[in-house]
Amino acid sequence: MATNKEIAALFDPPTTKDAIAKLVRRIRDRADQEGISITNPTLYETLPGRGRPELLDDAQKKRIIEIVTQDRAHREKEPLQAIKDGDFDELPPMSVSTFENVMYEAGEATLAGALPRRQCLGARMAMDSAAYYEGDAAIYMRG
Repeated sequence: MATNKEIAALFDPPTTKDAIAKLVRRIRDRADQEGISITNPTLYETLPGRGRPELLDDAQKKRIIEIVTQDRAHREKEPLQAIKDGDFDELPPMSVSTFENVMYEAGEATLAGALPRRQCLGARMAMDSAAYYEGDAAIYMRG
């Protein structure tokens, strides 16, 4: 039986024994979770959509958009302030970036670039009088 160090040396480029141990542990956990043997070839296939599971389902994302777009006061509120005020208490806890990503993906916000806040607001207001600034990450939302 080979050691993790010996197996790590076989990789091109060589990796660490800790990386091998982590890989084996992750595969063993997945095998236990699926109730199959660690030697089953399906464990070693690349899974589509790897990564962290979605934090919010489609209904929750839709509810965020409904809350934010219900009236002018909610549309104009900074994301962090909306979260602190408890506007989204009925939903799972979320970060400002999760909120901003939901709004961006829904087409309710677009990135306005790296302009300072006042320049960003001024440029958007000059082009669209219904526009207003939303968020610390220079997010522009359509009203």
